[in-house]
Amino acid sequence: MRRIGYVAAMALCAVNVWAGEPQAPAMAPTVMALSVTEAFREAMAENPKEGVRLFFSAPARVVWDKRCSEAELAEVPLADFFTGAVSMAGALSEKGAITALYNPWQDAILLLRWGPSVRYGQERVPQAEETAFLCGETFRGEAKTPLRVDTVVPPKSRPLATVLWEKTAATAARFDVLYPLTGEAHLHTTAWDIAPTVARTALRMKWLVRLGEGKGGELARVQLIGRELRFGEAERLARLFPNPNTAFYCKTWAAVPAKVRQSLVPYGWYAVQGAKGRELMLAYVSSVSPTVVTLVSLRPEQPATLEWFDLKQSAELLAVWQHNNK
Repeated sequence: MRRIGYVAAMALCAVNVWAGEPQAPAMAPTVMALSVTEAFREAMAENPKEGVRLFFSAPARVVWDKRCSEAELAEVPLADFFTGAVSMAGALSEKGAITALYNPWQDAILLLRWGPSVRYGQERVPQAEETAFLCGETFRGEAKTPLRVDTVVPPKSRPLATVLWEKTAATAARFDVLYPLTGEAHLHTTAWDIAPTVARTALRMKWLVRLGEGKGGELARVQLIGRELRFGEAERLARLFPNPNTAFYCKTWAAVPAKVRQSLVPYGWYAVQGAKGRELMLAYVSSVSPTVVTLVSLRPEQPATLEWFDLKQSAELLAVWQHNNK
């Protein structure tokens, strides 16, 4: 997981190292690659058309628009992909770079080959020249499974967090093998294979829309939880989540930088019928740092629970969970 992470989007006005120009002294090539990718992610999450116009070469824009049309990938699910995607940096050279954006909620990865930068006013902006957009199964070499409702709701056999960790860790490991830092800046494929992802995303977003149709004050409770998470005051969180198992999470969440806390957005809402009634799972991601995830569980006759984690530590967190659940 050494090449996954959020880097402040400073690269928009940084000198482009892989265009053969002088490197900013404080910015290593991998950090710069991640910075460029993160700037691209933020632009796409806000306005996909503008992001493509700014960051893609003219030929790449034509291909992108054609592929999106063929895949029936509309702007809303496309922006949703970028909102929850984490950055990866791969092969780097003077001629270009390979980076990726992976969304574990959609289980989809966008691979990008960056070429030389072009000048926009006083800034130099790297240009993406080729892409590949694949569902996670295809990228990892796994068999595709038919779409079922339980593929987009928390599995009963194990926590949702472990599913996110497992998919992120496996995808990052595969990316490291295919695109090592010392390898050639060349995409092994430029295919698009995202039909399972489009279907999963449509179903997950339907669940999220139902949040506005929540029963018995559910929406009001979710809004209250969101406000308290963004405010991040430890004592208030402890009152909201009195379950003793969440004390650690309340205390550490309060120490998360305010910029990250205040950028939390609802990203998943799941309801299942449990033994004692309706059980809810709420998921939030940070729009400025999508590796930061918070999960809230609401069960009848039980205190609400909170957990949060950083997807950069997916491999380590998964190993600990597996060790403790042997």
